[in-house]
Amino acid sequence: QPPSPVLPPPPKAAATTRPARREEAERLKQRGNAQLARGELESALADYAAALAELEGDGAAAHAETAAVCWSNAALAHIRLDHPAEALDCAQRAVRLSACYAKAHHRLATALRMLGRVREADVAFAVAARLSGGPAPARGHSPPPPPPPPPLSAWLPALADGLAHGQRAQ
Repeated sequence: QPPSPVLPPPPKAAATTRPARREEAERLKQRGNAQLARGELESALADYAAALAELEGDGAAAHAETAAVCWSNAALAHIRLDHPAEALDCAQRAVRLSACYAKAHHRLATALRMLGRVREADVAFAVAARLSGGPAPARGHSPPPPPPPPPLSAWLPALADGLAHGQRAQ
């Protein structure tokens, strides 16, 4: 199946007032976020495109943060759809709108990694880490997710056995 376009063309918006457009953009963004969370990726992309269209008619500079979130979340949807080129385009747009948005840099890095552009990805991961206050990942490696804690049932019998044989818990 060929990859979907970066974002589908937005529906034509009716002439509305600026506050109504901003509210509609926020509503569409939130709906896109909910769809993204449920894995409804194509629907989320359509709502992000519609939200961006609402913001476009209302002065992009005034709503750069909201637009950056829409582009960044569209990048995430494309990452999950395994469309790295589209993810890269969306993430780059998000970073241009909000250079201090750590998630946008992380999604940029992920898209670059998917495209095999490891050195650029390392830089983007380092920027994301610095912006989020975390440590920079090792060169050539994506930051690993933290390991889940072992279940209580895994270590409780060993602890009880050790205590039964006179060993001290440490």
